[in-house]
Amino acid sequence: TATLMTVRMKFRSLETKGLQRILPKGGMWGFFGWQTVDAATQKSIVITEGEYDCMAVWQALQLLPIEDPLRNVPAISLPNGCNSLPVDLTPLLDDFTKIYLWMDYDKVR
Repeated sequence: TATLMTVRMKFRSLETKGLQRILPKGGMWGFFGWQTVDAATQKSIVITEGEYDCMAVWQALQLLPIEDPLRNVPAISLPNGCNSLPVDLTPLLDDFTKIYLWMDYDKVR
């Protein structure tokens, strides 16, 4: 059994997407949803821009027919939006043969 530990938290306004706080400042980065990934057996992954997108994609994939290969593909999100893929996290993606990028269709700030 793996032990999970909270190392960083992100607080975000429900009304205004840009109002957010990440604590502790200067803490380490991670992928939202990474705890759902079994990198030893899963060879495909979906990467989204944000946490809400990640949850929505995973829920949508569960609606696919059981025989669809995308049904059990895990979804994770970038730590701080589309402009954020810390180099420290890229080795976590090395063993995947397919990486689906599921980005928003909006303006990047």
